[in-house]
Amino acid sequence: MPIRIPAPAAASVEVRTARLADRDRFGERWRYHALTRTPDGWWQADVSALALPDGPHEYEFVLDGDRAHPIPDPFATEVTRFGGYRGVLRIRDGAEDEGFDWGDELPEGVELAPDERLVVLALPMRWVETEEDAHPRLGTFEEVAFDHLDRLAALGVSALELDEVQDSPATAARRTGPRFLLAPDLDMGAPTDLRWLVKACHRRGIRVLLAVDLARTEGNPLAVLAPDRYFGPDGRFQYEEKVDGQFWARELQFESARRWVEDYRIDGFRIRGFASLDNWEFVQQFRDVARGAAHWRFPRRPFTVIAEDALVRPVAATDAPTNPNHRRVVDAAWNPGYRDELRRLLLDRITPGWGEPPRRSRIADLVSCRGFDRLTRSVAFVTEPDGEPRLLDHVLDVLRATRPTEDEDDLLREALDRVRSAHALLLTSVTIPLLLAGEEFGDTEGVATPAGSGTPRAVHWYRASAPSHRETAAAVGDLIRLRTAHPALHRDEVEVFHLHPAIDLPPHDGGARVFAYCRTSGRPLGSAGQVVVVANTGPQDFPQYGVPWVWHGWRERGARPGAVPLVGVGNGWADIALAPFEVRVFETE
Repeated sequence: MPIRIPAPAAASVEVRTARLADRDRFGERWRYHALTRTPDGWWQADVSALALPDGPHEYEFVLDGDRAHPIPDPFATEVTRFGGYRGVLRIRDGAEDEGFDWGDELPEGVELAPDERLVVLALPMRWVETEEDAHPRLGTFEEVAFDHLDRLAALGVSALELDEVQDSPATAARRTGPRFLLAPDLDMGAPTDLRWLVKACHRRGIRVLLAVDLARTEGNPLAVLAPDRYFGPDGRFQYEEKVDGQFWARELQFESARRWVEDYRIDGFRIRGFASLDNWEFVQQFRDVARGAAHWRFPRRPFTVIAEDALVRPVAATDAPTNPNHRRVVDAAWNPGYRDELRRLLLDRITPGWGEPPRRSRIADLVSCRGFDRLTRSVAFVTEPDGEPRLLDHVLDVLRATRPTEDEDDLLREALDRVRSAHALLLTSVTIPLLLAGEEFGDTEGVATPAGSGTPRAVHWYRASAPSHRETAAAVGDLIRLRTAHPALHRDEVEVFHLHPAIDLPPHDGGARVFAYCRTSGRPLGSAGQVVVVANTGPQDFPQYGVPWVWHGWRERGARPGAVPLVGVGNGWADIALAPFEVRVFETE
């Protein structure tokens, strides 16, 4: 396999190598090998021609004899840092060898969940480790694998989304684009560590998705080697115009997609900043390349590409005539409008203006994710992974503002109940649920954070052990397991079968916010194997509420501790207790 770099302006290029074991004589034992120029301005040499002994070697490039200013390989798949960044080659029998055994990756009886069974947990690697009363610190693949993975598997999630994994200059306090697109971040661990984490996830039936930034980069050696080929005037990757007959930046991202799929067995991508890319043709090509690599290498495994789209455009995930080549650009797209409407619903802040749809219509639109033609096309969440106040903080801010003299512990318990209710709705709506790590137990920053501030969302794992947070995690975990296992929640059908007659009226006119819907699995109401949700999204307390009920057997899931059981009273009705802003979920038998 060759090593190669673009350097169209260079008159000569050498690669210099040294064994990592020779660091005690650093800089004294370089071996130089001249590269051969190709007609399109690339310089290359076959690794076998370097005649390297077995073991790990660091390497870098020297242009035009300037040995004082070497340049690292922008296509390095592993990097090291010692007086600068360099690539790493691991040699066995004269060739590159990753030296990792994937043989027992999927034990007998274990399968990776298809898209309709996905519950994705987003793990922000740069802020995943936080101790009490301490600032967030960089997480590592080792810590995720050994400190958190068993807990996340027990929670029931079917996919783990790793953010900020490509090597970059980012820190826990500053986000940037990647530096080396094909290499895992040096400070998070070695490639073997990441492979082991992916393998450990797969052995538990958990898919691994990778969040990637296709627009930005920082500290990339290509800015020195061939800036005109890869970048626009703003320093971002340039995908619109060919240079010297090629879309160089596109090809770089395609190679990156193939590498992550083939070398790390990644099960999908989230494309960060989809709206700012504004190049649907390129994104569609990226999806085609990534899916093609996955289906060629692992033909029976699911794979998905998700657009992080702040503009809520379901058409991107639809085979529409307005899209490039009249087909979908991505497999699914974010639905941040769901988050906005859900938060309004749980704070009783849906106030339709003149000419706007009434509350009853907006509830139906919310649980069906209206606009998206299939469950697997929409990705919804209660808190966006990229820098906004957590749901608990958002609710607490409102409660503190409206009830400033009330006991803080009472407000916290009420806010945690709404976190549970939010997930009861999210996990039974017609969408792929995405949870930011920590939301499942009601994590909080403990400080006010302006919306849209871009402040990283640290995960305060220690909060999960507090009794009220532990109860929230138990309820949300039960709902997650229902979502991944119940066939009715893997289909698109939903029917709103009850709305309080005064649901559209304001509270002072007798308005009540009770509604109920069923994930029918395509069967008539009253059938076994359905999921029924009864929700009170208003401040009234209903010790006994009559709801239409045609089911003969049921079991509650994700219940609030101490909830009074639903009682069927016959004649197609049941009595149910509904606390303020309480959502109750039942599977029918």
